[in-house]
Amino acid sequence: MDITDQQSKGWLIGILAGGKSTRMNSDIPKVLHPIAGKPMVAHVLQSIRTATKANVSVVVPPNSKSIREQLDQNVSFVEQAIPLGTGDAVRQLQGISNKENLSILIAYGDTPLIKPGTISRLIAKHESSNATVTLLTSISSSPNDYGKIIRNASGKIVKLTEYSDLEESQLHNSEVNTGLYAFNGKWLWATLGQLKPSEKGEYYLTDLIEKAASSEMAIESITTENEIEGIGVNNRIDLAKVEQIMRRNILNGWMTEGVTIIDPSATYIDAEVKIGKDTTIHPNTSILGQSAVGQGCSVGPNTVIRNSIIHDRVEVIASIIDRSTLYPDVTVGPFSHLRPNTVIGNHSNIGNFAEIKNSMVGAYTAIGHFGYIGDSTIGNGVNIGAGTVTANFNGQTKSRTNIEDDAFIGSDTILIAPVNIGKRAYTAAGSVITKNVPTDNLAIGIPAKMEPMSEPKKKSWQIKLAKKKSCAKSKLGEA
Repeated sequence: MDITDQQSKGWLIGILAGGKSTRMNSDIPKVLHPIAGKPMVAHVLQSIRTATKANVSVVVPPNSKSIREQLDQNVSFVEQAIPLGTGDAVRQLQGISNKENLSILIAYGDTPLIKPGTISRLIAKHESSNATVTLLTSISSSPNDYGKIIRNASGKIVKLTEYSDLEESQLHNSEVNTGLYAFNGKWLWATLGQLKPSEKGEYYLTDLIEKAASSEMAIESITTENEIEGIGVNNRIDLAKVEQIMRRNILNGWMTEGVTIIDPSATYIDAEVKIGKDTTIHPNTSILGQSAVGQGCSVGPNTVIRNSIIHDRVEVIASIIDRSTLYPDVTVGPFSHLRPNTVIGNHSNIGNFAEIKNSMVGAYTAIGHFGYIGDSTIGNGVNIGAGTVTANFNGQTKSRTNIEDDAFIGSDTILIAPVNIGKRAYTAAGSVITKNVPTDNLAIGIPAKMEPMSEPKKKSWQIKLAKKKSCAKSKLGEA
């Protein structure tokens, strides 16, 4: 359920992201610890963005450059100079509030499982009831970990309290506070100044509930459909628990969309990954970052794809693909590594134990066996023999190798860059290429000498090329 534009205009959204990460025992701000490849506060922001178009502000601590860099540009930031508790953090938003902000929504940046639909329900309840405060509660199976909801005999909320402060008769109460609130803006700004500091000198947002109840203000609530939505991340044990839940939700979502996942317990897909239908993901596979995998692909087993674009009908087996692009009908692996800025053209085959880095490989090209291709441009229909190495680095600079269409690179060829191999050129096995090889020439020896390809050899190679192209066209027709 999405709220209307009119509702959006009446709201100011605040996300509290000033936690020190003390219980995480970390130098990284707590809200930046990743869950399914994305900072936990970004999950909260995404849910809010899905539920409402209202302006969102994030309350951050000093020296918050890392948080600002991780969130999108449509967010405003407000600094809490001194960490004086959640009540003081919300008070920092008052300076950016205006008369159009009739209502204020406050969320915690460490509750990444909150759903957009739940946020929408809370907003709708707050508006329809004209409440002073509306809060989200949850029925928890481990209520001693959270602030408890205290209701009076009439069922009205009168207080939020910690488990350690409960009376004996309240110990079995399983309704807990999740940290999502909607406030009447005018009342909120007037009442925040009345909060008293705790023994630690901090001002707690939760104290507003008792103040509202004692003033007989209307307090409303909704309850989560599933208790997991209310889980807050306080330490790395919570982090692992939430990570497991979110990853399983991601896998279930993709299986619903037509993706086959052979073993969900051994498959890891990040939150921003996209996958086409009829793709199969085999065990021990991780698809990470902002990767996209097309339709009808087969990925894994034992494969890592990171921030890469995989087009339709690609097969990757037991390999690592990092910041690369694979066009349709490519096969990779097993045991190959495509490093950043590699592009593989359609119908090409990258076999076993190949490493390719910062290179463009054309269509219908084969690099079938172990070798290294770095800083290279390889044309269409090229055959790269086993053991080929592009020697691209002289200890100071990296130079490029260019191999033109339909060339044949013999096994154990070393190409010392910068060098160009012409169209239909042929390097003999074991050659060391230190100079350009002209079109239709044969390079042989150490260092290689050039000679025009003999007519019988040229004819034989042309026959092989013709057969190769015919076979490729046949496969294309089948696809």
